[in-house]
Amino acid sequence: MPGYLVEIFSSFQGEGFAVEGSCYGKRQCFIRFAGCNFSKDSHPCVWCDSPFAQTVKIKDFKVEKTPGCGDFINLQNPVDVELILNWINKISTPDLHSISITGGEPLYQIEFLCELVEQLSDFKLYLETNGSLPENAKKIVEFFDYCCCDIKDETAIKLKEWKKIVEKEFQTIKFFVNAQKKIFAKVVVTISTKVENIEWYASRLSELDVPLAIQIVSAKKNKAIIPNFQHICKLTEAAAKYLTPDQIGISVQTHKFLGYL
Repeated sequence: MPGYLVEIFSSFQGEGFAVEGSCYGKRQCFIRFAGCNFSKDSHPCVWCDSPFAQTVKIKDFKVEKTPGCGDFINLQNPVDVELILNWINKISTPDLHSISITGGEPLYQIEFLCELVEQLSDFKLYLETNGSLPENAKKIVEFFDYCCCDIKDETAIKLKEWKKIVEKEFQTIKFFVNAQKKIFAKVVVTISTKVENIEWYASRLSELDVPLAIQIVSAKKNKAIIPNFQHICKLTEAAAKYLTPDQIGISVQTHKFLGYL
């Protein structure tokens, strides 16, 4: 079945850093899905780094003609799987490590995603997900080699039922752990992130033996929300109450820092 994309391009994975399973620094082809369940008014995600990908039924998507050159052209949505495969083959490079399926939220278009990943079996697959749709995650876990599951901090999801969302994210993580996939959790933090929340995430992740990347929020327009060094130290030390030092690392969006795609 056809689906809706935002873009297809070649770059390097810029998140995760030192934690196992992150694929940080590896060359990837990125397939960015359109639409996200958090884009609804009921529970918006404040720190979304891809707000342009929140709407599902967008008219066009863009594809990179030459890997690493940023020479994009626009194509029409919805798009079928065969066309996606053709473009992935065109922009694959000798140093390609894996295909990153990102968004938006890829699990939001689950039928389309299922059809696509079945056809991408010749590649290693990396999923970036908000983890809040565990039943959908269960349907595709077998196809992926790697997963980055966002844990939505209280500063990102301003709802009373925020903890219920996080519990769903732990369910998704557990599906990947049980399937013996390489998975890590990522949480975007600000100066307002509570130490006790990091302790909670770490305690639950320790039960699953899953590492945690503590990612500093990217905020060019509001630098006041960026956590200072002392606060980051408090957060990593809090995580260390439950996780080993090997399972904890800080992360920034290196690709944005360097001005890469």
